[in-house]
Amino acid sequence: MALKCTNCGRTNRDIAKYCKYCGTAVETEKSKKSMPVVEDLVGLETIKGEIRKMVTVIEGMKREGRTIPMNFNTVLVGYSGTAKTLIGKILCHIFFEYGLIQKEEPVTYKSNDLIGMSKGVFKQRIDDARGGVLFIDDTELLVKPEAKAGDVLNTLLAEIDRKSDNLIVILTGLPFGLREFLQKDENASFIGRFKNIFYIADYSPEHLSKIAEKELVKNGFTVGADVLEKLDKRFRRLVKEEKKVDTDSYPKNGHMAVQEAGKIIDAYYLRHAADKKIIPDDIQGKIEERKSIDEIMKELDEFIGMKDIKESIKDLYRQVKIRKARIEQGMDKDKPISFHSVLTGNPGTGKTSVCRVIGSIFEAIGVLDYGHIVEVDRSRMVGSYVGHTGPLVNRLCDQAMGGILFIDEAYELYQSKDDDFGHEAITTLIKRMEDDRGKYFVFAAGYRNEMDQFVNANPGLKSRVDMYFHFEDYSPDELMEIAKLMIKKEGYTFDESVTPKLLTYMKELCDNKGPNFGNARESRKLFEKYIKSRQSTRVADLMDKDGFDNAELTKITAEDIPDHPEIEKGNSQFEKTVDTVKQGLEQYKKDLQDIQKGLNEVEPGSGEEAK
Repeated sequence: MALKCTNCGRTNRDIAKYCKYCGTAVETEKSKKSMPVVEDLVGLETIKGEIRKMVTVIEGMKREGRTIPMNFNTVLVGYSGTAKTLIGKILCHIFFEYGLIQKEEPVTYKSNDLIGMSKGVFKQRIDDARGGVLFIDDTELLVKPEAKAGDVLNTLLAEIDRKSDNLIVILTGLPFGLREFLQKDENASFIGRFKNIFYIADYSPEHLSKIAEKELVKNGFTVGADVLEKLDKRFRRLVKEEKKVDTDSYPKNGHMAVQEAGKIIDAYYLRHAADKKIIPDDIQGKIEERKSIDEIMKELDEFIGMKDIKESIKDLYRQVKIRKARIEQGMDKDKPISFHSVLTGNPGTGKTSVCRVIGSIFEAIGVLDYGHIVEVDRSRMVGSYVGHTGPLVNRLCDQAMGGILFIDEAYELYQSKDDDFGHEAITTLIKRMEDDRGKYFVFAAGYRNEMDQFVNANPGLKSRVDMYFHFEDYSPDELMEIAKLMIKKEGYTFDESVTPKLLTYMKELCDNKGPNFGNARESRKLFEKYIKSRQSTRVADLMDKDGFDNAELTKITAEDIPDHPEIEKGNSQFEKTVDTVKQGLEQYKKDLQDIQKGLNEVEPGSGEEAK
């Protein structure tokens, strides 16, 4: 391989010791050991680009004989399996190869090892790392309010300032809490000590397929194009499922790819193969096939009722299709496609089901990567202590990336002017809606009046809502058709005598519907609670008789339909009382949280008794 002179830029033979053009001593480019490793990383294009820039700057300064300042302190933020530790090690090798540090291997600690460590011992640990890199993992633990780990960070900053010319610090951590810490102005003094702060994105299904392929090849297997095609579909399924799970224990990113490769290898040996060739059947589990627009629209048309909603969605599809085409033609490039929406209507009117269809449409035309739905409510968005809510909302937005964040009863997010946690949730959400515009959509759902008041009371939220959908209550005929559809989907049959009795039942139900009327849920309730029970009782009696026909096991008759629904009478005064009690409980909860906060701020031994 030809060697490039760092002085004149011309190439020489790989055995050259001096440049034949300018006479400068030619050394093997010191980045050649680490840079190929960087370039070989799957995905991570932003990080690789930043490392290339850093290496270019270092090479330029060395070429001019300038002293390179030791301001390469770095923070790497990313979810599990995004190669944070590997990137940190690669940086260590680059720093060593260019002579910035004298020790190639970093001194490494987990944050849990440092919490509770005395200041004197920690200073000694830092001194042990001088001349090289101090590498601290799980840094998100050091910024948690309840961790009380401020002494660790304060000591670290003081030691960086005391002697910064012989130490590089690399911190890695999960976004939960760490991202918010790094974005706060009050932490500017900390942030200022770190030249590089990198946020590492999650891997796409295509990246995961590539990682799994490399793992298989490393183990001596060959992988064909047909296998890779199925791998992509398998990882689309896994990524969608992972995004619905709010836990760090679920395998993510590179861990998921390596785990799947292991399962494929197991499947290979279980079929007693010996050719070291992976076939599509070795990929176990469900895959994710993309639906076509025609399939999705057919699914939409099969929904009962919703005439106006269906037309609105088809109009939305046409708008998105045109917008996408304009962007692809170089127009509206600075205007990302965004359809944050408000869905209003009573319970059981199909808001969640329609949301799933819209997600599928956006996925099918390439506006969203996945089109999945992350369903949440206030309980999942509002924290239990100061500093908890922001990270919760950010994590949910991360889960919704490439899909839709569906917030049910969204009006409950902000309950009063004293609801600080609710206010923080909305503020964080609005910021993410703007910062990540076009990368995911927020669909806020709830009762019409409450949602109108909620949106109008939040100008920042209102200005970011692009679409409004209102879902009317189902008519008796529509509820009857929904009930019949449920019966069929459960494998039952019925004769025509069922239809008029169902309709009579639904008309009486709608004429007397109270405040808790559940629309389609009433059809489900009728089938699950009453029809199945009455049918079971009737058929059980028949089974004891001679000549029993097994077809009766799945047959619904008019006799199985109740004559009248159980009418739930709403009491407006009672409802008001319940609301008052709920508000009181919320205030009581807030008072307890304030008391807890005060107790957390009181140090043992403080106060008059300590004097």
